[in-house]
Amino acid sequence: YYKEGDSVEFEERVDLVERHDGDTEEVASTWTEWGPIVGRTIKGKPLAYRWTFHDPAALNFDVLNLGEARTVDEALAIAGGSGMPNQNMFVADRSGEAAWALTGKLPKRFGFDGRFPVTWTFGDRGWDGYLAPAERPVKRATAGQALWSGNQRKVSGDDLVKIGDNGFDDALRAGQIERRLSELDGQVTPADLLEIQLDHRADWAMRWSEVLKTTLTSDYLEEAEVDPGEVLAALESWDGLATSTSIGYRIVRRWHSLLTARTLDPIFAKTVQKDPAFRYWRLRYEDALWALHRDEPPHLVGPPYANWSDLRARVTRELLAEIDDAGGLNRFTWGEVNRLEMRHPFALILPGMIADFLNMPPDPQSGDSRLPRVARPQHGASLRIIVAPGREDEGILHLPGGQSGNPLSPYYRAGHAAWLAGDPTPLQPGPLRHRLTLQP
Repeated sequence: YYKEGDSVEFEERVDLVERHDGDTEEVASTWTEWGPIVGRTIKGKPLAYRWTFHDPAALNFDVLNLGEARTVDEALAIAGGSGMPNQNMFVADRSGEAAWALTGKLPKRFGFDGRFPVTWTFGDRGWDGYLAPAERPVKRATAGQALWSGNQRKVSGDDLVKIGDNGFDDALRAGQIERRLSELDGQVTPADLLEIQLDHRADWAMRWSEVLKTTLTSDYLEEAEVDPGEVLAALESWDGLATSTSIGYRIVRRWHSLLTARTLDPIFAKTVQKDPAFRYWRLRYEDALWALHRDEPPHLVGPPYANWSDLRARVTRELLAEIDDAGGLNRFTWGEVNRLEMRHPFALILPGMIADFLNMPPDPQSGDSRLPRVARPQHGASLRIIVAPGREDEGILHLPGGQSGNPLSPYYRAGHAAWLAGDPTPLQPGPLRHRLTLQP
């Protein structure tokens, strides 16, 4: 460690990067013993980036040994020593044991929990190698218990301190998955699990829908661009689903987005002023947002709003104006703003017509990021697979694109329609249709 007044050595590195045209380009970087300098703190101090992947000891192919594991404990030991990014891993064995853990190395921090940059020069904060297998957090299933993930936080207490918090998803999606699993009774089939993956019931939005219904009857909405009664009627008839044709879901979803901004922007204004890069949407703010509008603390609402009811009414007027701009309620469907944008990498450098030929169609989608059926224009299921060992003939596989990379092939988009619609498609291959013979 360093004493007060000691100098920290910086190393200037220049790497030659070969470009596609054969030329080379010099890339300069500054390194410390802890990692590269990637920026400066708000106070202007150099900020070094410590990352497991900068350590050669954290890179290996040990994860391939999972194919030889015979028990849950063997698999956990292999995953803990694997040199790969941290990923959720669920594992089960023939004895009925099941567990969740993270793959990849986990740093053994001391003196801090990793949430904020700290000074390592004094030796009282830093990393002391990596967590041993026995120290790594593991969540084991008890008898009759299911394990699931919606990218939510899995552990708490000391285990959470070991893992750190780099941005878990909130529990809305995971909670909905848990509820759907609890509804299953008896023998579970692949079709049951596919139904959960395709679940687009908007559980999270129902309480906000009730608040919006109350707001639509407010006196603040006189002379609005669109008749609030029409919007209220659309909400009353909404089936609670986030389908591509749903008007009700888009109404609630957009109102919630506007409400979030008008509520939280003033609260975080000073934070953004000090750090323009700060984004509160990275936080799990949903429960706090609900508490604010449930309890209506007067000191957290101010000009230009007279009170919380006034804030919600003004947000609703914004929503009504957007509905009017869209051409009315009949055109205000969820699918119009949730169209698929699955683009081929070459589409960024090719002319429009050729790029469109490579891309998948911009079809309206059901689902959303807070639902088990994650479906946003540029984010969704890279695949869906459901299979049980020994019962592969019942397995289901969804791929968003065909297994041919040639856009002229009839298999370039094979399976895409089933992936989009959620139609069950078999994992196992069908009858032989073509044979390709390679000859020297």
